[in-house]
Amino acid sequence: MKSIILYISLFLGTFISIQGQQKNESIVTYAKTNLNQKIDRGECWDLIAFALNDAKANWNAPFEFGKVIKSDYLPGDIIRFENVKFESENGYMTFPEHYAILYEVKDKNKIVIAHQNHNNKRVVQLLDLNLSEKVKGKITFYRAQ
Repeated sequence: MKSIILYISLFLGTFISIQGQQKNESIVTYAKTNLNQKIDRGECWDLIAFALNDAKANWNAPFEFGKVIKSDYLPGDIIRFENVKFESENGYMTFPEHYAILYEVKDKNKIVIAHQNHNNKRVVQLLDLNLSEKVKGKITFYRAQ
C-alpha cells in the first residue's frame, strides 16, 4: 500500500512539474511572438496578464501571479520589481514598480527579461540584467501554476 501511495505521489509530482514547465514555455513563447508589439494599453502589467491568460495559468489579478520561488529561476517565471535600482560602471537603472517575464537565464546573476513600458517604450522589448548589480529594492519571482 505504501509503495502505491509513493508511486502516485511521484507521478502527480512529475505531472504537476511538467504542467508548470509547459506554462513557463507558453509564457516565453507569448513574449517572443509579441516582441516589438504593444500589448493592450502598453503597461508592463498588461504583458504579464495576457501571457498568463494565454498560458491558461491559475492566477488572481492583480498581483498573485503564482507560487513565489526563491531559487532555480526558469524562463517564463514572472518578476516583480519594487523600488529596485541597479548600478554599474555604465550608470544606473530604476524600477519603482515594474513587472516582467524572465525570458532567458544566462547564468546565476545574468538574465534577460521581456517587458514593456520602460524608457517610454510601450512595446514588448528585451533587456539584459545583472542581478548582482542590484543596490536597492526587492525582486520577487513567481512560477505560474
